[in-house]
Amino acid sequence: MPLRTMLFLGSVVALALAACMPPQVGSIRASSGLRYRLEDADGWTASGATAVASFAGAVATVDLRGRDARVLLIVENPGRSVLRVKLSPQSGGDRTAALGEVRHQRIDGSALEGRSSYEPFLPAQSIELEAQQRAVFYVDCPLGREPVLGEYAVLVIEIEPRGGPMERRLLPLAAVYLSLRTQP
Repeated sequence: MPLRTMLFLGSVVALALAACMPPQVGSIRASSGLRYRLEDADGWTASGATAVASFAGAVATVDLRGRDARVLLIVENPGRSVLRVKLSPQSGGDRTAALGEVRHQRIDGSALEGRSSYEPFLPAQSIELEAQQRAVFYVDCPLGREPVLGEYAVLVIEIEPRGGPMERRLLPLAAVYLSLRTQP
């Protein structure tokens, strides 16, 4: 068999084997099927890949059903007082890099006049939430960087009503590989 044919067949076999290999532990892009899973629902009412918690006069809803490693967090203020909301990783991460974007809306989902559609937010940045409004957080990088398969992270959500005590909920997450068979 000529050398050129042997090299070609060897390349085909190597590509076929590489295509059949499972993803390796290590850095994987969010678009490769990696997503977050809620690890502990303490303080949350969980149902599949969503969870809800009511605290400090607000209702927080987490949605992890996406096909990528992003977190959707909606904080609604159904009350009459102004709330101060902060979101940050419990430890680590770059405190100067945006975690994602936040969108301010009325509680019914309609737009607010005078507000930009999407605004970047930093870890532990205080966001004011007026009465009958909600903030929709699109958390692209909970750790300020792309996740690693099997990585465990905890997001901290703090809500403080004006003149009231601050309350905190932890959102423990694990980066897992999305199986098409388990897609909700």
